[in-house]
Amino acid sequence: MRHRGRSQTVSFRLSGKALEELERRAEEFKISTGEYSRAAIDGHLNNDESRQIRQLIEALAEQHERLSGILCDQMQRLTDELGALRRDFNIAVGRSKPS
Repeated sequence: MRHRGRSQTVSFRLSGKALEELERRAEEFKISTGEYSRAAIDGHLNNDESRQIRQLIEALAEQHERLSGILCDQMQRLTDELGALRRDFNIAVGRSKPS
């Protein structure tokens, strides 16, 4: 018997409509429900489109983090500038003495 590499038995329970759909599709392809389940999971995990979508989501998350950091820095600078303008205004109208 040849080993194809690392493997593991995975089990899960289905019932109701999901089980009926699995049985219907397996019967349609004339294979067992176990074989169909393996093929469906392999296809899902190896699907290039799914992989590309996950990579796109990761890239968007990284961009969001970067832009969020930039926005926070700019907001802090704006808050500092507003504070300086308030101080200047209060000095100009005589509400406060220069420090």
